[in-house]
Amino acid sequence: VTITGGKWTTYRRMAQDVINTAIQHNLLSQAPCRTESLALHGAGAGAQRIAPEAVGTPDSYYGTDLPALQALPGLDHVLVKSSGLTQAHVRYAARYELARTTEDVLARRNRALFLDSQAALLAAPEVTRILAEEAGHDEAWQRRTLEDFQRVAATYRLND
Repeated sequence: VTITGGKWTTYRRMAQDVINTAIQHNLLSQAPCRTESLALHGAGAGAQRIAPEAVGTPDSYYGTDLPALQALPGLDHVLVKSSGLTQAHVRYAARYELARTTEDVLARRNRALFLDSQAALLAAPEVTRILAEEAGHDEAWQRRTLEDFQRVAATYRLND
């Protein structure tokens, strides 16, 4: 059974569909899907779902994982003002969210590419550098990854 795509807002339904399909094909024994009450990563336990210092800020979606973000270097170094992306966000995406490319960060972990493609293009070299640092990639990887992102980002620019 393979499932692809989706997002956090639909993962519970997707999980239910996978469980039902696996049961239907005798890959699992009959059992209820448990995602209905399963808390997402960072939700914490009990009523405290969002770190108090994050309430009302763009970082509220980090929930109880906010201290991990705040502990990373570069939290005060903004790369894309319109989306709030900082160096620390890039490091967090690489370390904890499996972001592996510049596009992963600027389009999927942060909506910079969709909010302001020009600002995303300007931030891309620094995002790429940080990803390379976090993952131990060389300059050739950085060039390829940056070029790949630039090709994708070009499709988001309005014609002048």
